[in-house]
Amino acid sequence: MGIQAGEIWPGLVFSFILTACVWWSTKFVDRFSVVLMGGMVITFVLSVTGMLSQIRMPVLLGLSGEGPVSGRAVFLWGALSTYLTSFCFHASVPSMVKYFGKDTVSVNKCLRYGTLIAFVCYVVWLVAADGIISRDQFRDVIAAGGNVGDLIRGAGSGLNGSFILRMLEAFSFLAVATSFLGAGLGLFDY
Repeated sequence: MGIQAGEIWPGLVFSFILTACVWWSTKFVDRFSVVLMGGMVITFVLSVTGMLSQIRMPVLLGLSGEGPVSGRAVFLWGALSTYLTSFCFHASVPSMVKYFGKDTVSVNKCLRYGTLIAFVCYVVWLVAADGIISRDQFRDVIAAGGNVGDLIRGAGSGLNGSFILRMLEAFSFLAVATSFLGAGLGLFDY
């Protein structure tokens, strides 16, 4: 069961377009990322507000009696400090230094505020996803590969409304694109 040619082309086109953006200039990536981030904000707000309105507290807190992890979800919050390292902002440092020059105050502000914004969004996402996706469904997501698409399908099964699901899909596409741009630019500038 290999990869079909129809599955390769969209990924290649996506990679080629974003690679061309990185090759063009840091300033172009900056401007293009602002547009993508605007789309991310809109789709994040629309999807997460819809998800937050459908949270089930027993599912969020792991009190629903579902399987052996029942009541243990509170330990998830003990790992919050680990989440900060998952944002991978360190790959962008060479590009920030190139873009801002020796202005360390601006580089530090970007890192500090960028991490804070990502952290807040991540916590909101965790609350929304953990309040909708049961622990048994998380096992299915992990068994399916644990990719973003698998997580969205898992969340979609617990949501009432296809609009929220479409917004989640749009958000995930924009998140992958901005991540690709940031990591690609960081490697290019390194």
